[in-house]
Amino acid sequence: MQPANVDSIPGKMLFGFFVLVLLFGVVARIVALHRTEDRYLKQIGGKLAMMCTTMGFLGIVLFFFSFENIRLFGGRFWYPIWAIGLLVWIVTLVRFIQKEVPHMRERDQKRKDQMKYMPARKK
Repeated sequence: MQPANVDSIPGKMLFGFFVLVLLFGVVARIVALHRTEDRYLKQIGGKLAMMCTTMGFLGIVLFFFSFENIRLFGGRFWYPIWAIGLLVWIVTLVRFIQKEVPHMRERDQKRKDQMKYMPARKK
């Protein structure tokens, strides 16, 4: 239950890492929404941005609790839990990219192929 010592150089580097993750999430959100035309890349960018923003914010909150020496919420055991949560989220994102996106692209291609034989609206 002892709070992590974050007053040293490694503690400041940890805070810098959390801030970088948060900033990367914000930049990924902006790029995903405004710079990409492919809707699947927008989905992937949105999921990546959500992951980075959430984990960066949670990391900064953990760092704040450790800095203020709050025993329960600043405990050292939260950092490995944070890292495990990040790894699970990354695995989920990679699985989405590798398995679900190709199936969705294939389904859309089949729909386009079927729609070319369907009657269109009259203008």
